[in-house]
Amino acid sequence: MVVLFFDLFRGNATVPRHWTVGPYRPDFLNSGNSLRFYFQFPHLTPLRMDQPIQHYYNLVEETLSDYNIHPPTARGQQPGQWNLKLGSASVWVDVFQSKDANGNLIQNGYFQVLAPVCDVPVNNQHLFTKELLEINHSLYGVSFTIFKEKAYIKSIRELQGLDKSEIRATFDRVGIYADDWDDKLRQKYFAFAEGGRAPA
Repeated sequence: MVVLFFDLFRGNATVPRHWTVGPYRPDFLNSGNSLRFYFQFPHLTPLRMDQPIQHYYNLVEETLSDYNIHPPTARGQQPGQWNLKLGSASVWVDVFQSKDANGNLIQNGYFQVLAPVCDVPVNNQHLFTKELLEINHSLYGVSFTIFKEKAYIKSIRELQGLDKSEIRATFDRVGIYADDWDDKLRQKYFAFAEGGRAPA
């Protein structure tokens, strides 16, 4: 059973039929012009693609052209991979289909944008990971994640319903956040390795 909270700031909300509305929670009612709704639903079902995978490849490459990036020069080693540079941030883009237990492709696919930010420091890891969680609370549509001792800014969503405006917004968010936080985190957690002081 999954419990979900979301805040509605403007407009109207429609509750999907597979969700059940939970009991009224006055302690979660926000002040001002926003309301908080509380739902429970039994399982998460990935959205099925309504277009072939090549359609989403084309959307990504059309968006790259809007940035004056020649798509063939950005392609990775495998279909559905692109390597970009936005500001000081390296940005890795993946469009891929899921596989079933037998390794066969199925009609569920994902759009992922990932930017490496810095290594996880050897010292003060508890402070570092706590700060990443606190930063996540202020980010929009992306989050910090850690994989194999490296910290990344990451966004991932189903391919169903993806359009160029969302691809562009995701590129901008991941690139801007990574470009902003790489210097801040390296200066704070790694400067002491070059003679500075570790964060207290």
